[in-house]
Amino acid sequence: MGSLRRAVPSLVVVLAVGAVVGCGSDKSSSGGSSGSSSSTGSSTTAASGAPASKGDLVFFVQTTIQSQFQDLSEAVAGAKAAAQSINAAGGVNGQKVRIEFCDDHGTPAGARNCAQQAVSKHAVAIQMTTNFSPSMWPILTQAHIPAIGNNPFSESDLINPDSYGQTPGTDTLLALSGYVAKNMGAKSLAVASYDVGTAIHNSEAEKDPTKQQGLDFKGIVSFPATTTDYGPIVQKLKSTGADALSFVTAGQAVPPILQTAKQLGYTPKVVGNGTLQDPATLKSGGALLEGMQIPSPVPAMSDPGLAEFRNDMAAAQKAGVADADKLDQTSVLPWLAVKGFAEVAKTMTKPITGANLIDALNNTKDVKVSFLDWKPGVPGPKAKPRLANASFWVVKVDNGKIVTASKPLDAYQILGAS
Repeated sequence: MGSLRRAVPSLVVVLAVGAVVGCGSDKSSSGGSSGSSSSTGSSTTAASGAPASKGDLVFFVQTTIQSQFQDLSEAVAGAKAAAQSINAAGGVNGQKVRIEFCDDHGTPAGARNCAQQAVSKHAVAIQMTTNFSPSMWPILTQAHIPAIGNNPFSESDLINPDSYGQTPGTDTLLALSGYVAKNMGAKSLAVASYDVGTAIHNSEAEKDPTKQQGLDFKGIVSFPATTTDYGPIVQKLKSTGADALSFVTAGQAVPPILQTAKQLGYTPKVVGNGTLQDPATLKSGGALLEGMQIPSPVPAMSDPGLAEFRNDMAAAQKAGVADADKLDQTSVLPWLAVKGFAEVAKTMTKPITGANLIDALNNTKDVKVSFLDWKPGVPGPKAKPRLANASFWVVKVDNGKIVTASKPLDAYQILGAS
């Protein structure tokens, strides 16, 4: 499988010429129940508050599995691993958590179908792992189904009252590139970006925060995602004089760019994105990626703070859950969403329905979810009212492996969000 198909969804938004989204492998179905592979859909949009059946709490995962570029099937594995762990410990107040999922096939229409399936399956919560949530919100809002921990975090997720973010979105992480570059000793930063609208938008969002860090922003050099001859691109990047580069591209584009730069005597510091944490990309990049640093919504997969996640995934793999061997941002964020759902639901005295869960989330000001101090009921800054949590970590490549390079940091404090 090519590395574009394995791209981590923290940057999927930049790859889309309309429909590209993330990574995984199980390509058997458009929907399923905790490992089954039915392909049923639903056009029902009526409000739904009841669980699928007594004893079951349906947590729904919308992702992309069968598409030209993306395969995010380990998102389902992460959610299943969390549910298996929760159920083994007695469930949520005695009720089992059941994971249902839907493949949107990398299209807005597919995403709408997934929202309809969530309603028909009586989901009490959902996690969306693609950037098509605007297509889904009208259906989910009518059905009172809250979204927990969406990744990537779209503009609509930042303002929808039924959205409960857990980690910073793509735009926030990219805006931290200047901060990371400065701590690497850089004096200036340029951005290498795909030439699609969302990528350019995210690249431009780096400009002011980089200047706030006291660095010179040397501009954006954009190019088609289909580029194979990187010579002219690197010449433009070199001519900016930037001593650090940020990439708003898929990870697979970075090693050949850096190889070409090396041949031209240009060796800038590298600020990466989530797609560069993919093992295949790290292997292909080799020494070219050594020392690269990345602002990340989670610590490195080997970090002690993710021990619970690793243990849950190992148990899921032993139980035969597909893709449970894939430990990455794609699997850890749905895992975190299901864990967060369970922690809040355990505090409820009313029946656990979507509408009642929304009330409980709004009343939860602080809850510990593994490595995360989550504040679902606390508003974020004015521009991002549905995301109070802005913790991130700097991770880096050390001897070919991703390791945690910082303590948890507050993105809003660094960026001056209010």
